Amino acid sequence: VTGAVLEGSTGNAHDNTVSIKNNSTVDDASGAFLTRSTGAAYSNKVTIDNSTVDDIIGASMEMSTGDAHDNELTVADKSRMEGMAIGAFIHKNSTGDAYTNTVTIKEKSSATGNVFGADLNWSTGDAYANTVTIKGKSSVEGAVYGAVFDTSTGDAYTNTVVIKENSSVTGQVFEIEHGKCI
Repeated sequence: VTGAVLEGSTGNAHDNTVSIKNNSTVDDASGAFLTRSTGAAYSNKVTIDNSTVDDIIGASMEMSTGDAHDNELTVADKSRMEGMAIGAFIHKNSTGDAYTNTVTIKEKSSATGNVFGADLNWSTGDAYANTVTIKGKSSVEGAVYGAVFDTSTGDAYTNTVVIKENSSVTGQVFEIEHGKCI
């Protein structure tokens, strides 16, 4: 389920909303997906409410040029995420920054995969001011990163991970992952 798809296009994908609720089950959900395109993906929202989903992504930039910012993911009300959650995913030789994206897992929800505020994978750009919050007796079995770089070039800074209200993370927790943990 995707809010907007731009393929081989020029333009922006913004203000799209995807809501999965009322005990629904879906494989993947994303606010916006750009492939081989030029443009930004911003202000997209994905909400999982009392449901199950594999992977959720706020904005995905694949072989594209442009920034991904201000995208929001929310997993709430005893929902279960069985894959990964990424606020902004810039990958496969893309160029662009990922900033001010948020991922929130709350209200006794659970995640078995990794949770990233931003993920730059085989790309070029900066990742900054992304936030991941785990709260309200929720749990994550995978790693939680404010930002992660995998075979990418750029800077990662001022990313934040917050774990509170009797929540737990079994995997590693990093605010910034780019060759070092701070």
